[in-house]
Amino acid sequence: MAWLYQRKTTVTALGITVAVSLVLNLRSPSDGEFLARYALSTVSVQSLYLALLAALLPLMIFEPAIRRLVRRPPCQWLIAGGASLIAFFIFQLLIPVQEKRLFDMPFSLWLILVHIVALCVLVVILVTDEPESAPDRRLTRIAFVIFVTLGLITATLSIASVGEFMRMDTPDEPWTASIATTFAEEGRLTSTYLASVYGDPDIVFPRGYYLLMGLWSRIAGSSDLATLRLFPLAVGVLVIAVVLIALRHQPAITSLGKMAVVLSLLGSPTFLRTTHNLRMDIMLALYAACVLWGVLRFFDAQERKHWAVMLGASLLIGTQGIPPVALSMGMAVGVILLVWSAQDFKSRWVVVALYAGSSALALLVYCFTQLLPDLPTNLNLYLQFTTHYTGATGLGSIKLPFVALGNMVRFSLALSPVALGFSLLALLVLLWRGLAGERAIIQVMVLTLAIVSLFFNVAFAYFVVFAPLAAYAVGRLLRWRITVMLSAFVLFPALLSPPIHDLWRSIHDRPNSRMVANDQALISLILEDTALVADDRLWFTLHQHRTFIGWNGLSSIRREEQRTMREALLSRGVELVICSTEYQSRCDAIIETGMFMLSQELPTAQETYYIYTRQSS
Repeated sequence: MAWLYQRKTTVTALGITVAVSLVLNLRSPSDGEFLARYALSTVSVQSLYLALLAALLPLMIFEPAIRRLVRRPPCQWLIAGGASLIAFFIFQLLIPVQEKRLFDMPFSLWLILVHIVALCVLVVILVTDEPESAPDRRLTRIAFVIFVTLGLITATLSIASVGEFMRMDTPDEPWTASIATTFAEEGRLTSTYLASVYGDPDIVFPRGYYLLMGLWSRIAGSSDLATLRLFPLAVGVLVIAVVLIALRHQPAITSLGKMAVVLSLLGSPTFLRTTHNLRMDIMLALYAACVLWGVLRFFDAQERKHWAVMLGASLLIGTQGIPPVALSMGMAVGVILLVWSAQDFKSRWVVVALYAGSSALALLVYCFTQLLPDLPTNLNLYLQFTTHYTGATGLGSIKLPFVALGNMVRFSLALSPVALGFSLLALLVLLWRGLAGERAIIQVMVLTLAIVSLFFNVAFAYFVVFAPLAAYAVGRLLRWRITVMLSAFVLFPALLSPPIHDLWRSIHDRPNSRMVANDQALISLILEDTALVADDRLWFTLHQHRTFIGWNGLSSIRREEQRTMREALLSRGVELVICSTEYQSRCDAIIETGMFMLSQELPTAQETYYIYTRQSS
């Protein structure tokens, strides 16, 4: 056993390589065809693993001597630098674009990628001397350079890819953008896409977020996709700023740790995607950043009352995102404060009462801002929407979350193979070695996850509410030499490589710009001040100076106002309908009304459009 213990690094490498090789052989019948698409034949993969096993055997025998050799500078830095390059470029070479990964990435490819990263981790462990000591000045400088380089590349590409990273999210982005642009152009907070079926102003979506986005659109003088997407990106920058403010009074986290927090956010799949989408999900991250700040200060400070008020009041920010998710985190914070107060309830009940009162006030402000100025009418519209939403999603009923959470895990691993594992490792270390406030953060995360997954339909974007809290845990890892070495030379290069790859590809491919350019020919054919129904992708091309109603809007009119197709079209004065080859069946019900006739067929590089004009009665 002593002989094996002295060779524990290479024994571990050998063990996981054997295990991965066996799994790949078992998966070869099902994954072989998929791997071939990435120039990885089953035979070549098996040959590479046999060669790797052959190389690991002599390394295991001579590990003690090799360890003494490789821990001497400059050999130590050269090997760690090599591991860093491999951990970064293996993703650049093998992974496809994110849309393809989400639906067509074989498990074997993910396993190969993670295995290579694991081997890089073991290499860095092998070359690291005095692993539990504090990082020295030289290592700190090297890590600083690596962090700054990765951060600048990711941030620059993130800004440069606005409007291109992530294909247009239909129908959500046209639906939500119509609220902001209608406010910018007409001063009305309503969704013309939905034909104002849920009121004017709209009672469904949080008004504060879209009012600010509308003001931004008015100031910028543009309502194109790239301009509008700068707004959630700016909210993402604000999230990072709030997190850094929260860290100012945390001596337990080092300067490198603060940089690691920022890098973790930049590399978070949920954070990156919500900063490049017009939906209001990014407001959950801003609320979570406030919760992080409040919880850390609450357990550090002697005077806790104002931090309890701050935690409760910040719930208003969360309601501008996804209210059920924000409310779930607010309830989780309340449970943590109740448990804390139980130790000395006589002197602590006031603090809990202040949190409950400020939370209730935040919810009242949200409710009144959503329902005013016509409280009875808007309340009725809100009940109509919630009835429909509850029926469609099962809101509030208890669900077994395993399938939904499994899908979220698969989604995360496809987008960033190491992000979830890195975060879980950091959270476990924080639970083991953290302070009271830090453990409270983990408890808030667990309770929030339990409430959301049991009672609501989860979407991947909702998990951005955990991104600032998980990023803090990653930052707290960087207090030992070994964690700094692993983070700088393996984990952060592997974490940030997939988003860098995706951001760069989106800039190169320009999918959304090409789609909008493809549809420009329609502009000259559709007169201004026309009321039309068309596919979601055409909203950004045709909405200006026209009343653009989406197919979802037409469905909502029929459902909420109990109208026939003919009545719905007449009620909104629809003069023109545009169908496409992809969604031609949508026009069938409209054609059957006898109100419209085909006036023009427009072939384009991506679609053929059929323009139906309303006949004069």
